[in-house]
Amino acid sequence: LIRANGRKLQDIRAIDISMNPIKYADGSATFKIGNTSVVAYVQGPHEILSKKGKYTDKGILNVKFFMTNFSTPQHKTNVKKNIRMTEFGNLLKSVFEGVILLKNYQNSQIDLHIC
Repeated sequence: LIRANGRKLQDIRAIDISMNPIKYADGSATFKIGNTSVVAYVQGPHEILSKKGKYTDKGILNVKFFMTNFSTPQHKTNVKKNIRMTEFGNLLKSVFEGVILLKNYQNSQIDLHIC
């Protein structure tokens, strides 16, 4: 049997992983499987940019998650997609807060961008 895209059932999509493709970031990676790709990059730790929370006993993690319009079946910006992006960003933030030792980064912030 052959799938609609020409792959056999036992064939997997092409996978490509690239480390540090974004030069201005402190760390970055791209992950591609077939036509789907994810780019993630981190900046920091650096000085806290907002005035509130300037003095903290642990670091602040900012997570920004973005999905392009063409990555969903609707291909349009809508409230439901924006809510889903916010929820997924919050989920990612809670995951990374559990593994980044923010207590070691007092009065600092780390920015994580995933798109």
